[in-house]
Amino acid sequence: MGVALATVALWLPIVAAGLVYLGLGGFLLVAMPEEGFTRDPAAPARARLPLALGSTARGGVAAVRARPVLLLIFAVAAFHGMSTEGFDRLWEFELLRDIGLPGFAGLNPVLWFGVINAVGLLLAVVATEVVRRRVDVASHRGAAGTLAVVNLLLVGSVVGFGLAGSFWVALALLWVIGLLRELNDPLTTAWINQGLDPASRATVNSIAGQADALGQLAGGPLLGWVAVARSVRAAVVVAGLVRLPSLLLFARTLRPEPPAASEPPAASEPPAASEPAPTEP
Repeated sequence: MGVALATVALWLPIVAAGLVYLGLGGFLLVAMPEEGFTRDPAAPARARLPLALGSTARGGVAAVRARPVLLLIFAVAAFHGMSTEGFDRLWEFELLRDIGLPGFAGLNPVLWFGVINAVGLLLAVVATEVVRRRVDVASHRGAAGTLAVVNLLLVGSVVGFGLAGSFWVALALLWVIGLLRELNDPLTTAWINQGLDPASRATVNSIAGQADALGQLAGGPLLGWVAVARSVRAAVVVAGLVRLPSLLLFARTLRPEPPAASEPPAASEPPAASEPAPTEP
């Protein structure tokens, strides 16, 4: 529908999307009331919000201190944000200006981007279902190991897209990148939620989202500067290489722990008295 509207005027799908959001928000106000929420009667009205914020923050900090691996996850989220921010701002420009769209079947750029995104989403649905059935996301090694493979493939595919000279190679890599990124988000959420207290789960997931946002704030201007100073291709390649520190972090968290020191052997009981050997006649 968005592509069909965009062929008439580019502003039409944007305005239509805004109207759909307004309608959805109005529907949810009626259909999803917060019936389970109860206020803390012990907190005064004016002090209730600061107390609640402080309690939520302390719960999130306690959860992070109890699971140091969360700090590693936040670092991975920051590098993910740096990479995706640069790639998301530049891949369409790269495809239009440096690689070029073919005149296949008379498709204009709007239709090309619609086809690219539609096929990418279908591939992501299939891949997500395969991973859901085959990967034990409830285990640390299952989630972290799969994410390590996903990030390794993202490094190669984003760098490959930046270096691609053929539209069809770039198109295939775009679909691979979209598929891998659709896998990354649910796997990361499953990894974060392992063993979390439900009372602090939302806060910890929010911290991970803020780490991603900080990575975007840092990576966007940096990669934009690379695009201006060198080229868009160079910036896309750097967007892929930005993930390399994440691979080191995954290697660290997947490293087998050293065996625990063995306890001193328990005192053995005195051997039983042996029976006298039979005497020869």
